[in-house]
Amino acid sequence: MSLQVAALHSSIRERIINSTHIQEIIKMAKWECSVCGYIYDPEKGDSISGIPPDIPFETLPDDWVCPACGADKDSFEKMEE
Repeated sequence: MSLQVAALHSSIRERIINSTHIQEIIKMAKWECSVCGYIYDPEKGDSISGIPPDIPFETLPDDWVCPACGADKDSFEKMEE
């Protein structure tokens, strides 16, 4: 294998690792409703609204609302871990 091909493979491998790491960080983030304090936990989802587990907050539909108080998605703040 040439050095150029080896370098390309290394670069691709790093991008995949970084991409996976970013997805895990986003996926694990919890979000809190600033109106009522409800916490959206992506590991649990939102059974009331039919959102299955493992759905990151960022990918929820724009019209999704807090299942506890009905506040808009914009009312949620990302929690620090």
